[in-house]
Amino acid sequence: MAGRRRFSNAFKNQAVKEFLTGELTQAQLARRYGICDHLILEWRRRYAEGKLEEIASPSDSGGVVRREGLTTPPGISGSKSWNGWSVV
Repeated sequence: MAGRRRFSNAFKNQAVKEFLTGELTQAQLARRYGICDHLILEWRRRYAEGKLEEIASPSDSGGVVRREGLTTPPGISGSKSWNGWSVV
């Protein structure tokens, strides 16, 4: 069984900012990143409170995370491959 995934603040900020553009719904964004839609709700709340500072976390891999041609900032630690995501 895989351990708990951790996401960097930069990854959370990007997901929230993508949601705020209005191009994708919360559910669509969650499916795109392979995460629970409740996470985006929680990250939006923390973003609004100013608790998602854009600082590098020690768990950042420094790599680029790709899934089906999508490029996102580093932020998934733990398993090198999960639900179609891989760190390159």
